Amino acid sequence: TGTKELVSWMRGHESSVFSISVHASGRYAISTSSDTAQLWDLDTFQRKRKLNIRQSVGIQKVFFLPLSNTILSCFKDNSIFAWECDTLFCKYQLPAPPESSSMLYKVFAVTRDGRILAAGGKSNHLHLWCLEAAQLFRIIQMPTKVRAVRHLEFLPDSFDAGSNQVSRRNVRYCTFEKDHTSFGTVLALIYSTYIMPPPPLVKVIEELPKNTLSSNDLKMKIVSKRIQRPTKSRENKAQTRILKQGLAGNFENEELCTKTKSGFQTLSALAHWSVIFSDMPYLPLLAFPFVKLFQNNQLICFEVVATLITNWCQHWFEYFPNPPINVLSMIENVLAFHDKELLQHFIDHDITSQLYAWPLLETVFSEVLTREEWLKLFDNVFSNHPSFLLMAVVAYNTYSRAPLLHCTLKDDFEYFFHHRNNLDISAVVREVYRLMETTPADIHPNSLLSGFAALTKGQYPVFNQYPKFIVDYQTQERERIRNDELDYLRERQTVETMQAEVEEQRAEDEAWYQKQELLRKAEETRREMLLQEEEKMAQQRQRLAAVRRELRIKELHLQDAARRRLLQVQQDQREAELRRLEDEIERKVHMRDQEIATTAKDLEIRRMELESQEKLYEKNFTRNQEAVAREIRDDANAYRQKVDLEEKMFHKLVETGQTPNRKAQKVIEDSLAKAEQACLNADWQIQALHKQKCDDVQRNEGYQEVVKLLQKNRRKETEVLNAMMEEEAKKWKEAEEKEFYLKSEKKAAALSDASRKWFLKQEISAALEHAENPLHKGECPRGLFSPQASQLNGVPEMDSSPETSLPRKITEWDSMEQNLVKKVRNLRQRLTAQARSRCQMPCSLVV
Repeated sequence: TGTKELVSWMRGHESSVFSISVHASGRYAISTSSDTAQLWDLDTFQRKRKLNIRQSVGIQKVFFLPLSNTILSCFKDNSIFAWECDTLFCKYQLPAPPESSSMLYKVFAVTRDGRILAAGGKSNHLHLWCLEAAQLFRIIQMPTKVRAVRHLEFLPDSFDAGSNQVSRRNVRYCTFEKDHTSFGTVLALIYSTYIMPPPPLVKVIEELPKNTLSSNDLKMKIVSKRIQRPTKSRENKAQTRILKQGLAGNFENEELCTKTKSGFQTLSALAHWSVIFSDMPYLPLLAFPFVKLFQNNQLICFEVVATLITNWCQHWFEYFPNPPINVLSMIENVLAFHDKELLQHFIDHDITSQLYAWPLLETVFSEVLTREEWLKLFDNVFSNHPSFLLMAVVAYNTYSRAPLLHCTLKDDFEYFFHHRNNLDISAVVREVYRLMETTPADIHPNSLLSGFAALTKGQYPVFNQYPKFIVDYQTQERERIRNDELDYLRERQTVETMQAEVEEQRAEDEAWYQKQELLRKAEETRREMLLQEEEKMAQQRQRLAAVRRELRIKELHLQDAARRRLLQVQQDQREAELRRLEDEIERKVHMRDQEIATTAKDLEIRRMELESQEKLYEKNFTRNQEAVAREIRDDANAYRQKVDLEEKMFHKLVETGQTPNRKAQKVIEDSLAKAEQACLNADWQIQALHKQKCDDVQRNEGYQEVVKLLQKNRRKETEVLNAMMEEEAKKWKEAEEKEFYLKSEKKAAALSDASRKWFLKQEISAALEHAENPLHKGECPRGLFSPQASQLNGVPEMDSSPETSLPRKITEWDSMEQNLVKKVRNLRQRLTAQARSRCQMPCSLVV
C-alpha cells in the first residue's frame, strides 16, 4: 500500500470472491467464493489447500477464529465445521439448531477471544453458540418488525484486553431490515454476571443452570478452570477520603506512572496510607501496570495495589530499604529443588536472586510480559494463594532455562530480566501450577505466607509490616533536613534584609555621588570648552593624516596594481615560454617518433632485403647444385658411352682376330707378339706419364699447403670477420679446389683416353692389315715389318706430345691458380666490408 504496486496475483477462483479472512499471525489467508474456499500462504503467495463442495450446497462464509488456529466454515445448509489450520483436521461440527427456531444463516460474528459465535439471517432471531462446548446456549429474539439481519458485530468495551468475554458486558451491533422498506439499527445489551443471569428480555431455548453458587464455590470453580479474569469485575465506589488528601511521598522515578496525575495521586494515597511507601524506590514500578490498567478509576487502582501489597508482598519490607532477602531465599530454595543445574549456573556466574528474581517481583512482571500476557498471569495470581507469585518467578526461570544457560555475562542476565522475551504464558502458568503441587511442604512458600485477606470495610487496615526504627530514622532525617531547610530559609531572609539595608545605604551613597558628579561635570564643562579647540586642531590633524593615509593607500594600491600587472606579464611570458617549450618538446617527441618509425621501416626494409638476399643465395646455391649434379650426370653418361665404345671396339677386335685362316695363324701370332711388345712399350710410356702426373699432384699439394699458410696469415689479419663468413669462405675455397682438381683429373683422363683410343685404333688397323697381307705372298715380309716400324715411329710421337705439352699445362695451371687466389682475395674483402657495414648499422641505430 505504500508504493501502490502489485505484489502478487493469486489465481484460482472461477467465481467472484466475497470474503477474505487473514490469520492472526498474518501468514495465511482464506478467500471464499460461492463454489469454493482456498487457503493461501501469504509468504509465498501460493495456494496451500482448496475446499471443494457439491453444487447443491453452497458456501456461506469461511474465516479464522481470533486468537486461535481454527478455521470455521459455514455452509448454506446451516452446517458449521471447525478445522485445524495446520493439519486441516475436522475438530468438531456444531449440531443443527432446533426446528422451532430454524433459519438460514447469512451473517456471523465472533467475539475477540473466539469463544462465542453469533449467527443471524432472514429472521428476527439471533443464535449464540458456545464454541468451546459446541452447543447453542442462547437465542435472542428481536422486535417483531425486524424481518432479517444484515450484519452482526461485537462492539468492544473501553478496555477488554483484546476479547469480548460473555462474563462481562457485551454489546452486539445489528443492522436489520424492517418491513422490507426501510432499515434500522438495534443495540442489544447483554448483561451476564457470575451470581445471577440477566432478566429474561429474550426468549431462551436452552437456559443456563438456575442454581445460584456461593462466592466460595464460584471461586473454587474459577480456580479449577484457571480462566482469565475479566477486566471490569468490580463496580466503582465513591471517592474515599484518602484520595482527596494532598500529594505526599518522594518519588523520583519520572519515567513511569509518576508522569501522569492519576499515577502520582495513587502513589500519594499509598504514602498517606503508610509512611514506608513515601520512601519506597520501587513503588512506582510496582504500581505502574495497575495505574495503566485502571487509569480512569484511581480508587480501584489504589485498592488493588493495597491488596497486592498486603497479601502478595508479605515480608517484603522487613529488610527495608534492602530487597526482601527472606522472600528471595524462598524462591532460591524452590529453584534449587526443581532445577539444580540452573541454580548452579547462576552461582557459577555470580548471579544472585537479586538479579534473577527481584527484577520480576519489583515490577510484577510488567517489564517482561505484554499486556495480554500480564493479564492472563495475574488472573491466576489473584485467584490463588499469595505464594503463587513467588512460584511464578521460579516458573519463569525454569521455563526460560535454555536461553539462561547460554548466558555467561552479567549484562546478558540483566538484559534478559528487564526486557520482554518470547514465551508461552499459558505454559508458564501451567508450570506454576505444577510447582505449586510438586514442591515439598518444608520449602513451600505457602507455609511461610498467610492466606488471602481482603481489605477491611469502611476503613483501610493499618500497614506496619516494616522495620519502624528505619522508617522512623528516615522520618527523623527528613525532619532534620526540613529543619535545616527552615534554618536556611531564615538565614536567607536575614541575608535579604541585610541586602535591603545595604541597598538603602547604597542609594544614599549614590545620591552623594550624583552631587559630586554634578560638580565634576561643571568642572569638566569648563575643561571641555578649553579642550574643544584642541579637539578641533586634533580633528584637523586627523583629517590631514587621513588625507595622507588615503594618498598613501592610493599610492600603495597603484604600486600593488603595477606590481600585479608586472607579475601578470611575467607570468604570461613564463606561460608562453612554457607553451613554447611544450610545443618544442612535443615537436621533438613527434620527430623522435617519426625517426623511430622511419628507422623501424628501414629496419623492416633491411630485414626484407636480407630475407630476399638469403633467398637469392639459396636460389644460387640450388642452381649451382643443379649445375654440378647435371655435370656429374653428363660425366657419368659420357663415361658410360666411352665404356660402351671401348667394349664395342674390343669386341670388334676380338672378332677380327678370330680368323679361320690357320695358315696365317703363325703370322698373326708374330704380329700379336709384336703388338704385345708395342703394348708393353705403350704401358711403359703410360707409367712414365703416370709418374709425371703423380709428381704434378705432389707439387699441387705443395702449392695447396702454401695457399693454406697464406690463408692462415690472412685470417690472422682479418680477425674481425664473422665466424660464419670464414666458414663460408672456407667452403667456397674447398669447392674451388675440388673443382680445380676435378678439371685437372678430367684433363689427365682425357689425355689417357686419347692415347688409349689411338692405341686401339692402331691395333685395329694393324690387325686389319695383317688379315689382308697374307693373301699376297710377295708382300708378306714387308707387311710384317711395316706395322712394327709404324708403331715404333708412332710411339715416339705419342711420347713426345705429352713431353711438349706438360710445361705448357703447368704454366696454365699456375696462371689459373693465381687468378683463383685473386678471386678469393676479392671475395674476402667484399665479405669483410659487408660485415663491417652490418656491425656499424646497429650502433648508428642505438645512437
